[in-house]
Amino acid sequence: MFMAAPKVILINYNCLVPPVAPLPLDYLGSALEEAGIKPFLADLVWADAPYRFLEETIAKNGPFVLAAVTVRNIDDSSFLSRKFFLPEIRELAEWLQQEWSLPVVLGGCGFSIMPAEVLRYCNADYGVWGDGEDTLAHLANRLHRGREITSLQGLLYHNQGQVKYNPPQYVSLPEKEHLSKRSLVDNHLYFVRGGQGNLETKRGCSGSCIYCADPLARGKKQRLRPARHVVKEFQSLIDQGIECFHLCDAEFNRPPSHAEEICRALIESRISKKISWYAYCSPEPFSRELASLMKEAGCAGINFGVDSASEEMLSRLGRDHDQSSLKRMARYCHQNRLPFMVDLLIGAPGENRKTITESIDFV
Repeated sequence: MFMAAPKVILINYNCLVPPVAPLPLDYLGSALEEAGIKPFLADLVWADAPYRFLEETIAKNGPFVLAAVTVRNIDDSSFLSRKFFLPEIRELAEWLQQEWSLPVVLGGCGFSIMPAEVLRYCNADYGVWGDGEDTLAHLANRLHRGREITSLQGLLYHNQGQVKYNPPQYVSLPEKEHLSKRSLVDNHLYFVRGGQGNLETKRGCSGSCIYCADPLARGKKQRLRPARHVVKEFQSLIDQGIECFHLCDAEFNRPPSHAEEICRALIESRISKKISWYAYCSPEPFSRELASLMKEAGCAGINFGVDSASEEMLSRLGRDHDQSSLKRMARYCHQNRLPFMVDLLIGAPGENRKTITESIDFV
């Protein structure tokens, strides 16, 4: 008996200003299509009346087997506003469940920081911890066919009043060339409204910084994308009219060999002549050669996660650079006329007036 392909609605509820294109939903859309599932995007960023827009989208394109809501941020990380986003996500999940009888799955970097707690608070049906491309596709297909789901890697679900969860799945990126398509999100609209094109060259971070959520959300093992896939993705976005980009890697220069490979591929493909791009980098390792390659490949600026220039605080924070690293980093950027900025993290455990003054004076 013929069974129609399942449909999944992907919902972007991140309405922070300036708007940030929902990169994970673009990747998820490509992965669902690859698995024979029809994805539909409900991007509430541009909706004047979000619930009416959702209602029209579901009525026109449904029925859906699943509603997937991205939780990019739990709060706005602002001391002044202290905006907490989860009540709005909980309200949305309840509306989808009650008004449309749709099972709701949560995912995203914000969700993956503390997945069981967020799932419980929002009372969603399921959650996906870590990479979602494979797990979401398997979940949609199994729900569509009425099959068992509790063994899926990275899945959180309710069982007898408790949240159960399986270890996250981190996908093999060299096998995911289809992620380069970038066809679900209106990336050009985000660009003309003040955003930048965005993409990943890798996932995961092997660093030991005591405060960072990236290893929780994307794993401690770095998984590298082939340079040709990255070039293909750049070209997909260029074809959409985008010429300025931000790389979403935790640290573009780790490992440096991969960063150099990406830069050379951009230079050889001549894409470097068409674009400008920005990246996060670690002060260590950062070489003169990498600075030169980044400049030639179109890099217009680097944000270095310095955190502190106090040796005492750097040790407390689990960082592996020192003041000599920072001097070297700055020298290489100046030599290549490569603009850069540094982030300082003030007020970490053990911070005092002396360490704060030391960092500010050094910078």
